[in-house]
Amino acid sequence: MSHLRFVDPSVRLRWLRTITACGFIAGLLLSPRLWLSSRSFPPAPVSDRLSLVPFPLDYAWFGLLLALLGASIFVRRPRPYLVGFVVLVAVYTLWDQARWTPWVYQYAAILAVLSFHCPGSADARRDAVLNSCRVISATTYFWAGLQKVNVSFIRRGFPWLISPLIGLPPDSVRGWPYPLGLGVALLEASLGVALLTRPLRQVAVRAAMGMHALLLLLIGPFGHRWDSLVWPWNVVMAASVGLLFWRVNDSPLRAMLYQRSFVPHYAVLLLFAVMPALNFFDAWDANFSAALYSASTKHALVHVDERVKVQLPAEAQRHLRRLGGGQLVLDVFRWSISERNVEPYPEERTYKSVARRLCGLTRGSGLTLVIYGTPDWRSGQRSEVRYRCEDL
Repeated sequence: MSHLRFVDPSVRLRWLRTITACGFIAGLLLSPRLWLSSRSFPPAPVSDRLSLVPFPLDYAWFGLLLALLGASIFVRRPRPYLVGFVVLVAVYTLWDQARWTPWVYQYAAILAVLSFHCPGSADARRDAVLNSCRVISATTYFWAGLQKVNVSFIRRGFPWLISPLIGLPPDSVRGWPYPLGLGVALLEASLGVALLTRPLRQVAVRAAMGMHALLLLLIGPFGHRWDSLVWPWNVVMAASVGLLFWRVNDSPLRAMLYQRSFVPHYAVLLLFAVMPALNFFDAWDANFSAALYSASTKHALVHVDERVKVQLPAEAQRHLRRLGGGQLVLDVFRWSISERNVEPYPEERTYKSVARRLCGLTRGSGLTLVIYGTPDWRSGQRSEVRYRCEDL
């Protein structure tokens, strides 16, 4: 990466745009049923007044998103394509909040910021755009690490994650020293701080790229073979951290945080540096707070009466299982992953929206939604709330 020291900032921006757009294209192609209406998993629109986007409009919209991303890679002046894409993808996600995945949120924010740069832009504008993207990248590491400072990640999430590396099942790793998982979480958080400070920046870049390589090994085709949507995101994150931070000695912390003449920078600071703190008080969504793989998000099961199970979609019936007491439940998480290749949106309102639509299939009876709240960071204990169809 030594040649990056001499790369013009405009070239860094062009490569960042290309890599981000390619990552977004990969994410869309790996999750088509998240974006199309022909699926059985219910959407969770921001309002129940929003009906499904009908065929063939859903295919046309999906194709237009791909076309705009592709065009933004190759044209000399990509601003209209970037603006058009960001607007269209933001509007389209209103029909299903599950589309607000962490990678969609980050990619869209970076592309939105990049739309303020075009060939011939003043050096001050170019540097401001770069610094805004640096804040997005660094704060993502910071909050992702802090989200993992909880006993659920240390005792369950971390052992599962590293089990392919050591060749042992997760249960065998749970007895390992408690500080190991905690240290990993704090190390990730420290990367975000180090990337913003000149003395530690080069070490942090190497560490971040190594972390992404290890994550790909653990969850990729040679590890868990899990969550393929995150594979390209890891590649994009690793490449981006090199483009944004390697051999960058002219951007001290103050320059990255303070951009007097670039108003979008303060929107970036608010959304990526400040608002994620509210998630610890359940006042900001987990997917906007770098909580993926933190083992600290809400989960849900749907308890199903035997008499109504045949009224559920066939795909849902494949994910029915019995708890220890014999209760039949629908595993919402597994159903979503199986059909859409994405986790369900981990918020109470979206679980309730999905359950309402299932209750419509069973004529308002025979189902009970059980939502398990955010675990206590010290004990791992979760609250439990139950909703029958008539309560939704």
